[in-house]
Amino acid sequence: MKRLILAIIAAILINGIFATAVDEVFHAIGVYPPHGTPYFDTDLFLLALSYRVIITIFAAYITAMIAKEKAKTALWFTGILGAVLWLAGTIAMHGMGPTWYGIVGAATSLPLALFGGELYKRRLQKLSTSL
Repeated sequence: MKRLILAIIAAILINGIFATAVDEVFHAIGVYPPHGTPYFDTDLFLLALSYRVIITIFAAYITAMIAKEKAKTALWFTGILGAVLWLAGTIAMHGMGPTWYGIVGAATSLPLALFGGELYKRRLQKLSTSL
């Protein structure tokens, strides 16, 4: 049970810290407009989605690594939690950006979490057959 909780916390922290860090860098160097400024530039939101996809898969991989035999449970939990948080953020930030961005984030949260877990599982299988 400890591993499961630790894995879920790790997923939340990895997603939150990495996504926020990249966002802040892009704000600081002028790629994104200043905080609090509404913007609807599709290219910028596709950029944000692209690195969030990578971060989510990485977080799920680490989650599976920590959770071990409870990986499936941890991945389902974090994927569903991610979808809920995407939707909550979309509602809270209504009018600050395009609605499609939050919907796509919510819709891909669970599949990306499961995909990250699958990558870890495949790596384990490859390592066990090469030993």
